[in-house]
Amino acid sequence: MKIENDKRRHERMDIKQVLELSTSEGAVINAQGVNISESGLLCRTDMEIPAGTFIMFKLLIPSGKSEMLIPCEGIVLKCSEKNGKFDVVIDFTDSDSC
Repeated sequence: MKIENDKRRHERMDIKQVLELSTSEGAVINAQGVNISESGLLCRTDMEIPAGTFIMFKLLIPSGKSEMLIPCEGIVLKCSEKNGKFDVVIDFTDSDSC
C-alpha cells in the first residue's frame, strides 16, 4: 500500500529478521530488519553507523521446505537515533546485490 505523500521509489515489505552487518572496516554489527524494498533495507542497531559506510550482510529467505542465504551489499544512506537505537537506511549497491 503506497501512501499518497510517500516519496519512496519502491514499496516496502516488513521483515522481522536478525541480521549481521559487516562493515568495510571489519566490524560486525547485530541489527534487526525492519523493512526491505527493491532498492534497500531499513534496520535497527544499538550503535551508529556513519553514512557512506559499505555494508555486507545475508538475508535468510524461506524456500519451500528449506531456506536460502542471499548475500547482499549496500551503502549506508543515513543513520538516525530513535529511542536509544539507530535506524539505519542501506541502499543496495546494484540490483544484483540482493
